[in-house]
Amino acid sequence: MLKRILWFVATNIAFMITISIVMFVINLFFPNALNASTLNSNTNISSIFIYSGIVGFTSAFLSLCFSKQIAKWTTKTQVIQENSMNSMENFLFNTVKQQAGLLGLKMPEVGIYEDDTPNAFATGRSKNSSLVSFSSGLLNRMSQNEIEAVVAHELSHIKNGDMVTLTLIQGVVNTFVFAISRIITNVVRSSDNSYLNNPFTLFVVNIGLQIVLSILTTPIVAYFSRIREYNADAGAAKLIGKNKMIVALNKLELITSKETGILESNSALSASGINENGEKNMVKELFATHPSIKNRITALNNL
Repeated sequence: MLKRILWFVATNIAFMITISIVMFVINLFFPNALNASTLNSNTNISSIFIYSGIVGFTSAFLSLCFSKQIAKWTTKTQVIQENSMNSMENFLFNTVKQQAGLLGLKMPEVGIYEDDTPNAFATGRSKNSSLVSFSSGLLNRMSQNEIEAVVAHELSHIKNGDMVTLTLIQGVVNTFVFAISRIITNVVRSSDNSYLNNPFTLFVVNIGLQIVLSILTTPIVAYFSRIREYNADAGAAKLIGKNKMIVALNKLELITSKETGILESNSALSASGINENGEKNMVKELFATHPSIKNRITALNNL
C-alpha cells in the first residue's frame, strides 16, 4: 500500500522538482530574469505564497494532464480496440458504454492490465478525456454483475470530477510544501556559515525539504480520497442499485481474505481504484486512499 502511494507522490514531486530546477537554472545564469523578491532571503511571506501557488498548482495540473499516459505506462494497460475484442472485452466495453451513456459521459478509453490483484482505476484530465482500466485478476474472479458494480464505481469517479478535485487539493498541498520549503531555506541562507550560503547547498536543502514535506502531507490527500470513495459508492448504488455494489464489495473482501497478506490499493494511479487495505496499522491507515470495506458497506446500507 505504502509503496503504491509513494509512487503517486513521486509523480507529483517530480513535476515540482523539475519546475524548481528550471527556476534555479534561470536564476543562476540570468539573475535578473526573475523577480528577486521571490528568491532572496528577504522574501516576504505573501510573495513566497504567490510564487509557491504558481509552482504548486502547475505541478498538480501537469500531473493531471499526463495522468492517462502515466497510468498506461506504469500498469502496461492495453486499451480495448472495438474491432478485435474477445467475449470478456466485449462485455466490459459494452458495460462501460451503456453506463457512460446513462451518466451523460463521453465514452472513456477502456483498458485491461495484467495483475492478479483484483483492482480497477479511473484517471484522465477531464470527464471527456478519461480512462477506466481493470486488472485481469478482477475480471477473472468476479461475476458479470460484480464487474458491472465496479464499472459503475469507476464511472462515478469520472462523473463526480474526482480527478480534477484531487488535482485542486494536491495544488493547495503543493503550495504549502513549496512555501514552507522556501521559508526554511531562507532561514538557512541567513546563516553566517559560508558553506550553507552556497547556492547549490541551498538548492539541495530546498529540494530535500520538498520531498520530505510532500511525503508527510500525503495523508491530507488520502483523507479526501477516502471521502471520494464513499461518494463513488453512492453514485454506483444510484446507477445500478446498492445491492449489486454491496455484493461486489463482499466479493472483494472474500478474495482479500483468501490471499496471503493484504492486497495493495493502486493509489499510484489515483485514489480511484476499488481496492482497500484491511490493516489496522495507524500509519498505513493515514496513508490509505480507501476506507475499509466494512465501513463502505455500512455507508451503502445507510443510503
